[in-house]
Amino acid sequence: MLIKKRDSVTISLLLIILTVLAINPYLTVDGAAFIGFDAGFNEITVSTPRMTLKALDYKPDFAWWHDNVSITDEKYRLSFTKIQEYFGTDDYLNNSDELGGISYDLLANDWEYEIIESSFNLIVNLTLSGLANNVIIQFIIQITEIESTIDYTTAILQPYTEAQITIIIKNWKFTSGAKGLALKSEVFESMNINTVDIVNYTHIPYSNVEALRLLSNSGYNPEKALVYWVGSAEYYNDSSFYDSSVIGSSYFNETNDPPGEDKIHPWFSYPKINDSLTINHVCVFGVYEQDPPYTYATRIAIIPIISSILIVNVLVIVFRKKTWK
Repeated sequence: MLIKKRDSVTISLLLIILTVLAINPYLTVDGAAFIGFDAGFNEITVSTPRMTLKALDYKPDFAWWHDNVSITDEKYRLSFTKIQEYFGTDDYLNNSDELGGISYDLLANDWEYEIIESSFNLIVNLTLSGLANNVIIQFIIQITEIESTIDYTTAILQPYTEAQITIIIKNWKFTSGAKGLALKSEVFESMNINTVDIVNYTHIPYSNVEALRLLSNSGYNPEKALVYWVGSAEYYNDSSFYDSSVIGSSYFNETNDPPGEDKIHPWFSYPKINDSLTINHVCVFGVYEQDPPYTYATRIAIIPIISSILIVNVLVIVFRKKTWK
């Protein structure tokens, strides 16, 4: 079968068009193409190429798992369930006997939410207000496409696989004699299909950080997920900034878990410095990489290759036109 000269030009033009269509997703630098979200009936879902996470019932009750999939054998959970004052002989919470004073069930209240998109970040802001002592509590969740540093540590927030939570407590007015404020959390795996153990991360390679790892018997690598938090918090108000203060951490549950639930209960204790301050504390959760990561740098590296393909196609057309004259 013979191909006419004009047919060759048509084929080359078609090749260019197909090339552009094929690589168009890689040319897109808008973060929305790589970090997506959906505000559904009873949850906020955020998806990246490496991780899916949900804010359940629009509250600080988080579920996350590997990859951008809707069905998974393992769902990791970090739930912030309660905030309460504590008393005692030192500045930190040690056991349930020291709990008292003002207390709020964080999952029994309705939260407001806001979702903010930028070029390389997605931010979910959960806010609880209208409480009896006029305190405002916020959980600001950030997922990023580029690495970013975490203040007061040597840790780096990893793109696509980790989410940073900035916990903000504004204008708490303490009961007389209270030593500080305690935030209760729960870390667990909710599917109960595979055996998942939650252990202290004893050799974490970051400074000023305490961490938990979730280890599973599924797959070749037992390290599946992690939760860590900064060992200090900022205290400030509209006119003054106080030096960051060391926070306390303890592990106990003042109530009994339902049968079959294997949960770890970290408490973060924020010592009282003064009334009506803002407390700012950072926590991170995420998954371990299971295969080579796909990053923004990869997208940038692809562009020269794509450009070369287009240039070659254009030169082929120009050369053919010259030879036909």
